[in-house]
Amino acid sequence: MNSSEQLHLSRWILFSTLGWLLGIALGIFFSSVFESIHVQGQFPLAMGVAMGVGFMQWALLRKYTSITLSWIWMLVAGLTLPFLPFDLLPFFSDWKPESYIVIAVAIGASLSGFLQFKFCLAPINARSTRWILFSLAGWVVAATFVFLIFSTIKGIPRLLAVFVAFANLISGGPILGWITGKFMTGFVNRAK
Repeated sequence: MNSSEQLHLSRWILFSTLGWLLGIALGIFFSSVFESIHVQGQFPLAMGVAMGVGFMQWALLRKYTSITLSWIWMLVAGLTLPFLPFDLLPFFSDWKPESYIVIAVAIGASLSGFLQFKFCLAPINARSTRWILFSLAGWVVAATFVFLIFSTIKGIPRLLAVFVAFANLISGGPILGWITGKFMTGFVNRAK
């Protein structure tokens, strides 16, 4: 733990972006594993992205605070759980992912933000409840941006669509990092 160095927004954005990229890779891996046992849905991708982002954020936070590995698991649990009903319950079997992704992300971001506040941030500063709102805003804006861009690339030339899809896919990390970093840099630097 480095008590003298300040956490800068650019560093939080970098680690969140690296976590987002790691999370996409993990999400693809988890999706393949679940598909091999005939379980499909969006929850493996949510679990992977949450695990990647959570791990990289924790890797950075542990240098400045006493936050434990629970940071990762609160994010994974919070973001994954809301996808399970949409993916696994027969009532939702006709719903396409585009009709529920933003809803599930909003619920998951609120839940994970609350869990991270309760079990990770509150022991350091009980007045850190605003994290829940920053978590909600960061995840929802990032997911909505990525989803909206993906929905607009249909019908454009394939090579351009691939480039736009790749650029769009990685854009979620910086968006998430910038929004959540507005809270986290102040929280960490005040906690010193």
